[in-house]
Amino acid sequence: MSQAVDALNSALAGEHAAIYGIGVLGARLAGARAARAESYRNAHRSARDALIIRIATLGGQALAAEPAYQVAVGGGVTAALDQLAGIEERLADRYAELVLQTDPEIRKLAVGALRDCALRAAAWRGRAEVFPGLTEPRPTSAPTP
Repeated sequence: MSQAVDALNSALAGEHAAIYGIGVLGARLAGARAARAESYRNAHRSARDALIIRIATLGGQALAAEPAYQVAVGGGVTAALDQLAGIEERLADRYAELVLQTDPEIRKLAVGALRDCALRAAAWRGRAEVFPGLTEPRPTSAPTP
């Protein structure tokens, strides 16, 4: 499989997990927060679908969702909000990796998704993180495209 398809599938795996996790955690919320969770879950469904289409156009096989994902559900609303922000931050990490691809259309998709994850994480946390999607710099001998 190509490097681009592998990177797209990594983001797709993150989207599958996000859809599941937001569904579980969103069910523990009420009112406007529950509505926001459902809106964000729908955004992740759209992102998932876009990734599946992009993988297919490259001749790759899209990864299927796992039957279930581990989600910590204890601790009340504050813990759920923290978990929801964490879901977005972990997914931002995957999209930051996808930005490294040389195909301009893949990079455009990745940058938009990274931005969206950062905005959703900030909404859940009530504050923005510095350089979302960059957990640790990973040195490489390859030049930046």
